[in-house]
Amino acid sequence: MNISKTTVFLAIMTSFSLLLYFVELMLPKPMPFMKLGLSNIIIVVMVMSSFYREAILVAILKSLIGGFLSGIIFSPTILLSFSGSIMSCLIMIFFCKYVKSLSVSGISVSGAFFHLMTQLVVVRILIIKTDQVFKLYPFLVLCAVLTGLITGILSKLFMKHIDLKRLI
Repeated sequence: MNISKTTVFLAIMTSFSLLLYFVELMLPKPMPFMKLGLSNIIIVVMVMSSFYREAILVAILKSLIGGFLSGIIFSPTILLSFSGSIMSCLIMIFFCKYVKSLSVSGISVSGAFFHLMTQLVVVRILIIKTDQVFKLYPFLVLCAVLTGLITGILSKLFMKHIDLKRLI
């Protein structure tokens, strides 16, 4: 893939991810601190289509640009978003490459789980410096499974209609 095609591809994927990010900001949240993670649909589809490096870059750009445009760039929330996004993307890439038996939803759930667990650890280290924060663990596991399933199902639907490899 040449440089200009790569740049255009990354711009399109980042734009789609940001579009979903901002659509989700307009939706009611199930809990004040919980989002469905709709912007991760693009990341899941990219990982499942073997665009690993590009998926990491889109995850980084989504967190930074989304944080800047939504006004959270200088708040602790950006650290949670950024760390969760990177860990989630790396885990999904690992599972996609080495655990062939996982479905799109399985990959998505694993990403959602590690996204939330990374955020929990970052909260513990930087914000709430007590182990009491880990009492949220059972609830967060349930949230990760539910949001990961929703994202996985939507990613599968997206993949049925658009083949990313044909865009390049």
